[in-house]
Amino acid sequence: MRYQSRPGIPKLPFINRAKALGLDESKPDNYYRDELIEQLSKTDALYCWDFGIQFQTNPKMSIDDVTIRWSEKKSPFFTVGRLTVKHQIIDFDKQYDSAENLRFSPWNGLVVHRPVGALNRLRNVVYPIVAKYRYQKRGLNY
Repeated sequence: MRYQSRPGIPKLPFINRAKALGLDESKPDNYYRDELIEQLSKTDALYCWDFGIQFQTNPKMSIDDVTIRWSEKKSPFFTVGRLTVKHQIIDFDKQYDSAENLRFSPWNGLVVHRPVGALNRLRNVVYPIVAKYRYQKRGLNY
């Protein structure tokens, strides 16, 4: 099966996509959640996300300066995994509570798989702060 980008999504740099799509600012913050609930409720629903990495092929490809664009010609993306989601009903309060109570950290894996670079060191500081805030906002202990 050949997978394609979602129809209608412009092939633009990520930062310009939302503007190009003309997203409605009056939409609720959870519009993506609502759309996902609707689309996955269809019996023929099938969505796939590929996860890719790029190898640092040149010392000028900085892992600390996120303003330096890595050339996909010099370092093409290499697919390391695929997440496939099929038809399912996901609009339950218990599921919502479970998802809201999750804490994500890419540093929970093997040391050799941990993120590198200045931006990721910052994420390592920010993620626990955000998780604590979300828990406190819901009246839960962190």
